[in-house]
Amino acid sequence: MIQAKVNASQPLEAKRWWALSVLLLGTFMVILDSFIVNVAIPSIQSQLQASSTQIQFIVAAYVLSYAVLLIPGARIGDWIGRKKSFILGMILFVAASALCGFATGAPFLIFSRVIQGIGAAILIPQVLSIIHVIFPPEEKGKAIGLYGAVSGLGLIAGQIVGGMLLHFDALGLGWRSVFLINIPIGLLAVLLIIP
Repeated sequence: MIQAKVNASQPLEAKRWWALSVLLLGTFMVILDSFIVNVAIPSIQSQLQASSTQIQFIVAAYVLSYAVLLIPGARIGDWIGRKKSFILGMILFVAASALCGFATGAPFLIFSRVIQGIGAAILIPQVLSIIHVIFPPEEKGKAIGLYGAVSGLGLIAGQIVGGMLLHFDALGLGWRSVFLINIPIGLLAVLLIIP
């Protein structure tokens, strides 16, 4: 009887950690995007002929919309479900990243950054909520510790990844690559969490 319980819990445990890896992928992408744009500011300003005020809004629009809508984003998870909200936030974030990557002017880039922030505000609260629901008390500390580590890594990686994308410019996209990099990462996370 005890052996049957152990075998039944093993697939569930594997699913929990798999789900956590997908959630952390989304977390990494959202945190990365807070800082990756900083490296691209000179290129954006030059190519879009953006004013200093517009540049400040390009940076601040994402963080402000994300911060202001974080609590309503958490409520969306209560209303329609955490998994659906995570997917909704991820799709919105990826779509906004594409809009940012194809922006032809500073005002449209600012607008797209606001949409990115809204997607992030819907996505991020679901991560901790899902961790709280799927992990037993003895594993929550480890899961939340990994969440903190990935968040810290995203903070650091933003500058590094942004610099590498601009330096190597493999596809000739210039500053646009710092936004378009979110598309494959976000789509991968959505595809992995849907089943």
